Amino acid sequence: MTQQTQIIVAGGGIGGLSAAVALARAGRTVRIVEQASEFRAIGYGIQLGPNAHHAFRHLGIEQEILDRCSLPEAGVLANAVTGETLLRLPMGEEMRRRYGQPYAVIHRPDLHEVLIEACRREGVELITDCELRSFEDTGSLVRVDTSKGTLEASALVAADGIWSKSRTALVGPETPERLGYVAFRAVRPMSEIPAHLAKNEVKLWCGPSCHMIHYPLHGGTIFNLVIGFDYRYNAEAEAGMSYKERILKRFEGACEDVRGLLPYLDFSRFWEIATITPISTWSKGRVTLLGDSAHAMVQAMAQGACQAIEDALVLAECVSTADEDYAAAFREFNSRRLVRATRVQYMSRFMWELIHVRGAYVDLRQSMLSRFRDSDTLEMLSWLYDEHAAGLGRKELPHIARAG
Repeated sequence: MTQQTQIIVAGGGIGGLSAAVALARAGRTVRIVEQASEFRAIGYGIQLGPNAHHAFRHLGIEQEILDRCSLPEAGVLANAVTGETLLRLPMGEEMRRRYGQPYAVIHRPDLHEVLIEACRREGVELITDCELRSFEDTGSLVRVDTSKGTLEASALVAADGIWSKSRTALVGPETPERLGYVAFRAVRPMSEIPAHLAKNEVKLWCGPSCHMIHYPLHGGTIFNLVIGFDYRYNAEAEAGMSYKERILKRFEGACEDVRGLLPYLDFSRFWEIATITPISTWSKGRVTLLGDSAHAMVQAMAQGACQAIEDALVLAECVSTADEDYAAAFREFNSRRLVRATRVQYMSRFMWELIHVRGAYVDLRQSMLSRFRDSDTLEMLSWLYDEHAAGLGRKELPHIARAG
């Protein structure tokens, strides 16, 4: 590897792997360093809007991804207490006709596997058990201190997630904001789930300071289930209760369908939900942030992974036209992606608040959403799902065959 072409990507998640594929297709030699002992993903579902598939097409992996996806017929927002449908987003053929790509759901390990195989085809070096400790931009190269020694490269792409050490080193302490919510997940065989609940749709149940999401995976053979709840709400009255007890109490007033799915949750593990306040500076010199390290967002619009994948493609486009001037390429990347990613962060936070309202705000939500027809819902996402809105594909990335 030559320092003039080598790029180190820190982090082997969806953003880091996508960036490695894109940069390798742009002719750069890439090394990924991952602190875990292997490249693997947690085995739950992930949603991929049309904007992600636009990027996959440019990365040359569109069909490989689609072969492993399930295609829901609709996205449904419903009131968890009354059972009433609040909003419906047509997916299926209507989504494909409007945006040229489908809305899909995929088992996260399947997406991870496709990206890893694409990295191998493109000659990306994959290094595990390698924690990034610090880095130094000397002006002519980046020196990266890791648990396996010091590495040097022409540039560093930090895709090390919401708790990014690289972000702190680059722009100062931007501590993630804990929202007071935790999530519990489960993946179950579809045969275990009551038939009337196992529809081919992404369903989001809105509750007071709580929510539930579910959809089928693997061609309808497994069922992905997620709930979240605000552990701060009513905490004093629920003191001494386990999370499981508090969740069951929180959902006591929910409709029959929601209560019927609670027994299928896995209460042995949970994830605390956090985000970061949007920051303006992602890049300095030969170092840039990417994905959650730059713009972590709440899951209300299912765009965290999608935005990281968009980042990857745009970054590679900027690098491919910068004639080895990585600082200039990263400045352009920061400029091209900042407003869009920040808008998605903002809208995701807005939807997060809308999902969890209580009291009279529930009536306001009903009034706001009842005016939208299915066609309105489909159209009002054009800012997010249209390929031109994302600014993707300004420069095609050729597939460069590599020996070995």
